[in-house]
Amino acid sequence: LVVYHNKFASARGWIRISAAFPIKHADGERELAQVSLAQGLGLPYDAGLFIVFKDQITGLEYIRSAQELNEQGLYIELEAYSYHVYWDFKVIEDNMWRQYAQLSAYLNGRGVPSIDEALKEIFLQSIHDPYRELVNPGQISWLIQHRQIPGKPAPEAETLLDEIQEKALLLMQSVESYLGTSGSAEPHSVQTRQQVDRILWLSALGEKLPLPRSRTYRQALKHLQAGPSGLEDISADEPGLWGPLFAWCFTRSLAQAAPPDVLAGSTAEEVSRTWLDEWLLGKIIATCLQDLGLAETQSRRGVSSVRLLISQSGWFERLDKTKQPAYQTLQSWLKDQDVLRFIGANRFQDVLWFNREAFDEFLWWMFVGSIAAMLFAAEGSVQEPQDGAKAIVARWQVIEKLKQAAADSGYQLERLVALSKG
Repeated sequence: LVVYHNKFASARGWIRISAAFPIKHADGERELAQVSLAQGLGLPYDAGLFIVFKDQITGLEYIRSAQELNEQGLYIELEAYSYHVYWDFKVIEDNMWRQYAQLSAYLNGRGVPSIDEALKEIFLQSIHDPYRELVNPGQISWLIQHRQIPGKPAPEAETLLDEIQEKALLLMQSVESYLGTSGSAEPHSVQTRQQVDRILWLSALGEKLPLPRSRTYRQALKHLQAGPSGLEDISADEPGLWGPLFAWCFTRSLAQAAPPDVLAGSTAEEVSRTWLDEWLLGKIIATCLQDLGLAETQSRRGVSSVRLLISQSGWFERLDKTKQPAYQTLQSWLKDQDVLRFIGANRFQDVLWFNREAFDEFLWWMFVGSIAAMLFAAEGSVQEPQDGAKAIVARWQVIEKLKQAAADSGYQLERLVALSKG
């Protein structure tokens, strides 16, 4: 169906009945006839059916009830000299929950990039609403303002942490209701409160966990302080750095509510990583990051960082420290397609290459994620600051080894792997 407007004005109305056109009968007589839009497109007449179609010009998808298209036609609004090409009409039968009817009423004629995704959003609204209470620009900005800055008194954060705990409780209760489980909401909310508190420590780790005579520890803290690109300052107000960290914190443990059959054969981190995409939480994170001032490409990169922080959580704890830990770690990481995409792995002239800057950025996220996970695992406060500092040094030695291997690899992935063994 091609619709166009060839005038400098706006137009709106319903398209239902065709202009008259002549038809010739077998006896040679002619008469003028008209058909409805539904007849012309061969659409059925049934109150329980819906029609999904696309606009070739904008790429958007639309949904209308078959009954409306038969009885009223298609409502169109056109600006001056605008046009649409509607095609790929599909007939869909509504389900027992009448989700397509709800979606059609919710969109009220608006087009969306994907009807399937919009349907998911309606179905997942009970989770999305409390998740947005945690992952939104106002909340993230408020958290950033309460980060601890080296050399300054720690800001009073009890009221903020109380608020985070309450919102985390509501989110997990919604997840439990969606899954039909119970019992994890209260401990999850307390855990989330503690984890947010520990993330707020990160830029002041040298004061929280001192190890004054260790040059290696100073190097580790310097690397941490430099941020993902090596140009930021973790003490500064950087939404591209803090936004993904807090989003990870609010997403990483959602699978605590998963029933045993969902977790069978999978870790909680793997399930949470899957839900990030299946439940369209990445879209909420990306929108939040853009509202915080990041460009679209930066916000997508931020969501990718959250994916990696979740899926690679605990990488250091899984190491056999006696057997080439840098090589072990790299081998494990390179089995993950998300990692390969993040570091820009690509084959050219029979050589597998990677992007050096992207790999350094990836290493930083793995370093900070492992440090945060170590802080999360400590109950209450860290009892022995030197033990915490030494744990950071152990992680840094693996990261430093891989950074040096990347610098010497000439951007060749196979050479990077070989050098990590040395």
